[in-house]
Amino acid sequence: MPTVPQDHIAANGAYRNGHHPQRPTSAHPSPLTDAVHAGEARYRSHNSLTVPIVQTSTYTFDDTAALIDYVEEHMFWDVPEREEYGRYGNPTVRAAEAKIAALDKAEDAVMVTSGMAAITNTLLILLSTGDHFIITEDCYRRTRAFCNTFLTRFGIECTTVRPGDYDAIEAAIQPNTKLIFSESPTNPFMRCLDYARLADIAHRHKIKTAVDTTFGTPMNVRPIEYGIDLVIHSVTKYLAGH
Repeated sequence: MPTVPQDHIAANGAYRNGHHPQRPTSAHPSPLTDAVHAGEARYRSHNSLTVPIVQTSTYTFDDTAALIDYVEEHMFWDVPEREEYGRYGNPTVRAAEAKIAALDKAEDAVMVTSGMAAITNTLLILLSTGDHFIITEDCYRRTRAFCNTFLTRFGIECTTVRPGDYDAIEAAIQPNTKLIFSESPTNPFMRCLDYARLADIAHRHKIKTAVDTTFGTPMNVRPIEYGIDLVIHSVTKYLAGH
């Protein structure tokens, strides 16, 4: 086995200076590297190698002044580098969010309790009474049911079109259309979108796009790189090895 010069080995035993033949030397790490290391702080509590599983609901502050500083900082949307209460944040969850964002080449990520919670929150945040949006007919059936039954009770109109029929998608756009929601690849039919074409249609009309890519995962495709605005995963499925 060939030896490696000592100046090529970091203090923790890892190769450095780009001499490891399988270690990417680019400033943009591979998805495999992101899956392992993204979102993880260099130094962790109690010198843990992996991200600790934090289960507490309560976090301490040094004094009242530190608590006041935190509240004032958080009030003006400058997200602080610590937590206040378990319901509002958790360092273990935050590490997972940063890891998923890195895999998707996204600005950030938010984890919620389920895939459907991610979908419903996305729709409820982006749509209001009087808005119209477009959904493709091959989306998860519970997503379609939510769009065509629940949202209509709030005066939100939905048009369903065939996936891949980009002329029909553009023809369905109305002056009050705010969102195009789709899924790709679809389960179980494996229909795939032309992300760049869909994003082009939406952006020309100043419309947001959201894609459920649970079946694809960022290991296979990253829709944001093609211009899609939001990506949704049910993490308990393929992304977690299901």
